[in-house]
Amino acid sequence: MPPSTEFLAGSRFFLQIDGIDIAIKSVDGLKQETQQTEMIVGNSGPGKRVDLPLPAVPSSGKLSITCFVANGEKKLYDWYEKCCPDQGASKVMSNLKNIGVVSYKADNSKSKEINLKDCYPCSYTIGKVDASANEYLTEVVEVVYLSMETK
Repeated sequence: MPPSTEFLAGSRFFLQIDGIDIAIKSVDGLKQETQQTEMIVGNSGPGKRVDLPLPAVPSSGKLSITCFVANGEKKLYDWYEKCCPDQGASKVMSNLKNIGVVSYKADNSKSKEINLKDCYPCSYTIGKVDASANEYLTEVVEVVYLSMETK
């Protein structure tokens, strides 16, 4: 391994959502996947087809964002409400946002940036409410994104 390799800590990150600034606990599901399709390229005898596996169009991804609930803070829920199915497709399209996940090195300099384009929330959940719990209340928003780019 080269001596200049520095591994990134998963705990040193910042999440940017267009127009929404909130305290984030965790982000999960940063994944881009390409389905496979097959193209018929010929045959090798009677009834014996020859297929060539090829990549298809990349599928959209789903990101799970867990946030701490602050008193009076409802920006994520408002975004979900603006994009929920009974608002209609045109309302969803006008409320798409871009999301950036930025990780930092030990010296606080930016090291990796993942940009998610054309995002909208598809579910909203309040975390467990328990009278004996010793934790902060959280909300979880699942977000669909149409493309991902890494810098």
